[in-house]
Amino acid sequence: MDDTYQVTFRFPREWKRDPLYDDRPYFGVERPLPTAGRGFFQLLLMGEESDEPKQICKGLAEHVVRPFGENPTTRPMKVDGQSACLVWPSKDQGAPWDAAVVIKYPQPVEINGERYSILELDADKNYILAIIRTIRFISSARHNSPFLLEISPQNAKKTGTATWKADAPVSVILTMKNTSRRVLHVALTNPATDYRTTLMHNTDRVPVTENLQQMKEEVKSGHASTRNVLITLKPQQTCQDAIEIRSLYQRLTPGEYSLQVERDLPPELGKGIVESNTIKVTVID
Repeated sequence: MDDTYQVTFRFPREWKRDPLYDDRPYFGVERPLPTAGRGFFQLLLMGEESDEPKQICKGLAEHVVRPFGENPTTRPMKVDGQSACLVWPSKDQGAPWDAAVVIKYPQPVEINGERYSILELDADKNYILAIIRTIRFISSARHNSPFLLEISPQNAKKTGTATWKADAPVSVILTMKNTSRRVLHVALTNPATDYRTTLMHNTDRVPVTENLQQMKEEVKSGHASTRNVLITLKPQQTCQDAIEIRSLYQRLTPGEYSLQVERDLPPELGKGIVESNTIKVTVID
């Protein structure tokens, strides 16, 4: 997840941020890199509001240095409902393993006083399609979702931030809102299994405790205690829940963290997930 670039997506946990690239997010397998199929991605911003992915893909494919080989292919697509275009490398000898997807932002993002309307993600062609399927724009998810999930630290003095002691229990308040025109039902069973959390320390994902998977299996098999509460939400109604974060993770070392939570959509909205906002956390001794 990246609040600066206003986008979230999933990639292999073993990929680490490359310190050689300090001007953009660049993640990959640790050096030395193999010669092919090395596993990486990078994010680039560009474009004015009038620019479209199709024209940028054409420029990438026809660039004089041939970054995608002599005869790359391009095709239009949709990514999180947004206009996009895929550049696929050609099969000529020595062609690169890089592919790219160019996506129009739902709304332009502003970074250091500059506005950008296009996101380009370059990645190893063996991984890029799987990454694309997980891309969600934070702005579009927040404005267009029929069901919203907001998280906030309990007893936080400032919105979106919190300070936690390393060994102290800490709770996060979850507020769910029905923004659709339908009546929705939200099942509350066990917070550890109702929600899926992503806690990042710098650029590394924090591992969960060993007993979390066991807890999930016990809930699934009916051997763990659950609440079995079904909340009915009419349009524009909200409900709240809480989750104890420290019970899910090993001891946290002092430093800066970010937290995001997701859960399944109510059954009336079909299959899918809703992702929360991201909060910043400082852990102290």
